[in-house]
Amino acid sequence: MRELTYLFYIDLAALQRWFTYYTISKILVFLSFALIFGLTFLILFVFTKTFFQNLASYSVYGFYTASYILKASILVISWLSFCSSLIANSNFLLSQKKEFEYIFMSPIKNISIVIWLFFKSVLMNILFITLLILPFYLAFIVNFRSFNPWEVIFRYLFASILLITFTSSIAGIVSIYIVKVIIWHKKSAFIVILLIFLSVSGLFIDIILPKNLQTFYKVEIKDFMILYNNLPLQKVPILINWLYELLVEKINMGVVKMIFVSLSFGFIAIFIQSKILSSTIRAIKSAPNENKRINNIYKGYFAFNSPLIAKDLLHLFRTTSEASYSVFLFLLTVFFSFFLTQIFAMQNVRYSNSSVLLVFFGAWFLFFTTTFLLRIVYPSVAREGSSSWIFFQLIPKNKILSSKIFSSLFFSIPFLGLLLILFLFTPLKQYGLIAFLVLSFSIFVLSVINILMSFIFPNFKDGKNSEKVSTSSVGILTLIFCAVFIVDICFFLSNLLSGQGNVLTTSILLLGITFVFLPLLFFSAKYCLQKYEF
Repeated sequence: MRELTYLFYIDLAALQRWFTYYTISKILVFLSFALIFGLTFLILFVFTKTFFQNLASYSVYGFYTASYILKASILVISWLSFCSSLIANSNFLLSQKKEFEYIFMSPIKNISIVIWLFFKSVLMNILFITLLILPFYLAFIVNFRSFNPWEVIFRYLFASILLITFTSSIAGIVSIYIVKVIIWHKKSAFIVILLIFLSVSGLFIDIILPKNLQTFYKVEIKDFMILYNNLPLQKVPILINWLYELLVEKINMGVVKMIFVSLSFGFIAIFIQSKILSSTIRAIKSAPNENKRINNIYKGYFAFNSPLIAKDLLHLFRTTSEASYSVFLFLLTVFFSFFLTQIFAMQNVRYSNSSVLLVFFGAWFLFFTTTFLLRIVYPSVAREGSSSWIFFQLIPKNKILSSKIFSSLFFSIPFLGLLLILFLFTPLKQYGLIAFLVLSFSIFVLSVINILMSFIFPNFKDGKNSEKVSTSSVGILTLIFCAVFIVDICFFLSNLLSGQGNVLTTSILLLGITFVFLPLLFFSAKYCLQKYEF
């Protein structure tokens, strides 16, 4: 217990030092995050509450449909929680930060360090899943249950802790072995992880949206419960049903079993990690350097007189933690995109109603794209770090600006390719070329916004830490600009497809952002670039 207290004071001191400099700016960052979190939560809650309120008018059908949606949400959040913990643990191991090495070289026992890291992982994941599942849960309670507020808080926190303990435990063990494979077999490891992720994601989509789900809109009430109880989601993921019982039903043996399973996996994970974590960190330090092979792969870019673009690409592939995080974000986008497009395949979704679904899909797709760009593209200028003084002195600054813009557009190509596949081979093709062009245009605009904002106030001091750069005050301002643009795009698509609202007004606003705001950002970035002092 004394060692855990010591680790707590170390993190507390680090937090205090972090607030020592630019305190007002960091408070604004925190408040901005809270505002974005609150607005996103409120939008999801209002949307879900309205939908569940409509379902509540259908009595039995409505209740069981809402129950199914809540269970599906728990399954999706479980998978996201596992993936989030997996990538966080992998980044922790691959980042090779000096402070982590010092901690493991200290007299503190490994098991105490693992317990503390596990506790912080659970705490951060609770905040993550709160944004995603709590709106659905509260909307369900408001329409179908009459729990008092304290009971709702207790049920939600208890279920969240059990869920995250279970997923974080498995992710903690898996991440150690994945990292060992990645550092020795980088290329093949990424391919295998990609195939596993896509296979498991496809399995979850089939569980949540089986083919016979469409028959529920035509079935008689006497056959409804028979078909409902035979759905894969009702039978296969037992843990999901246990969590559902804890959230909305009477607490019974299923909840006790969930407690036992979560705690058992937690103790096993802590024990295994405490035994092999130190050796894993040493193995990472002694791993072979693959930069030479990567340079040979991308030397073709230099032949086309684009070494600056090649440099930005090489940085991503040289840094294993950044590459793995990029792959994770993109795979997460793939999962959500194909999951949402399956809803469009439901026969009962008419064009007038599916226009809302397209806006919902577009908003989430652009949100994931922005998350990727904010982490990979926005820190591009700051990454020059300690060499920035010579980099910006020897190379023409206009050339640097243009190359960075082209690099940002290059990083957006995977999302554009995914969007093209979705509009060619999924039910999204019913919306035709216009919707595809609007969303594709949005991806490019978001890329340019991120790279231009990175020139206006580059944070060279924290250039080696992309996470700090992307969550700085200017990073949050960039996120706000991107959010405003996404909202405008969503309004434009909604008015265009539904035939309601003022299409002309949203079009003028969209064109204003594109042809007034972007040039303003461009000239501001160019001006700031000329004023850099080192």
